[in-house]
Amino acid sequence: MPVSNAVLNKNIQATLEDILVQIGHANDVNGRARTGYYKTSVLLAASVVEALLYHLLEKECTANPSLYGQVKSLTHKQRLELNKTTFSTTKTFWICEVIEVNFVLRKANFQAMNKFAKQTNIISPRLFNSLEFVRETRNKIHLQSLSSSSRQFNARTVDRIARVMDQVYNKI
Repeated sequence: MPVSNAVLNKNIQATLEDILVQIGHANDVNGRARTGYYKTSVLLAASVVEALLYHLLEKECTANPSLYGQVKSLTHKQRLELNKTTFSTTKTFWICEVIEVNFVLRKANFQAMNKFAKQTNIISPRLFNSLEFVRETRNKIHLQSLSSSSRQFNARTVDRIARVMDQVYNKI
């Protein structure tokens, strides 16, 4: 899986080897241990997908720098803290200016990169949805956000993420 960035290429290769080790361990055990190995595989595979998406966007934006100006996001700047006693409250209030900013790849998270790629037609709506599946599955590591006990990491999930990985790689 050659990627033009030599360091990224080495990191992806090492991570793919780590995934294979985890899957090998999963095949040797049953129950919760198997789920744990697949969960680790999902995290590693999602990391590769995110890195490939980053590389794809970097390549596309280098070839066409005007893409950065096509997508704006809203953010705010803190401007002025209001005096709590003026409002007879213990809460802090701020007057903020809402501003539009250009997409900045090196500061973008997985979700922002995915939205940018879709909005600039670098990826199809179908690939966007597949990438969202990867991102949302990866985010299930955040135990506080789960509504139920999570034991859904399995070979099918890893295979599905591997197919998304292949789709992104083929776009590079």
